[in-house]
Amino acid sequence: MDNYKFIKFHDIRFDMVLLSMIDDVALRYSIIKEKFLMHGFSGGGQFAHRFFYLHPDRLLGVSIGSPGRITYLDTSKAWFNGIADFEEQFGRPININKLKKVPVQMVVGSKDIEYLSDYSPYGDNRIERLKSLRNNFEENGIHVQYDEVAGAAHEGFKILPPVKNFFISILQNE
Repeated sequence: MDNYKFIKFHDIRFDMVLLSMIDDVALRYSIIKEKFLMHGFSGGGQFAHRFFYLHPDRLLGVSIGSPGRITYLDTSKAWFNGIADFEEQFGRPININKLKKVPVQMVVGSKDIEYLSDYSPYGDNRIERLKSLRNNFEENGIHVQYDEVAGAAHEGFKILPPVKNFFISILQNE
């Protein structure tokens, strides 16, 4: 049920499943499929930032919403906490220069402070962990638009207004 969040499970690659779905839709509806916008919330936020690591060339922009378990650009830790064995796991290295070219938003509710029981040195709740990821990205030269939505807890629909505005700004510059 939750395996998609980590991109792969045994011989299933969920990033490739998504790209195949996009190919399918493009065939049926004659849409441009080369680049798209991606937003994920909670488990979807976990998938979105890991997909970003693998396929920055496919993204016009990525919005990472309230993930709980995060993969940091940390070469001292193995997948999924870090990227030390990324190339071994996925058959290619992370291309930081390509990541730098993709507009990135991180978004979380200001009340999304529920304690997460899985230990992480990066924080006890989604706000702390997302701020750590933002700092990690910026240390690697990846600009991040960070939005904290006042009054929202772990509520996906309440964080959508800044996501929509982020995507609109990207599309207006295309």
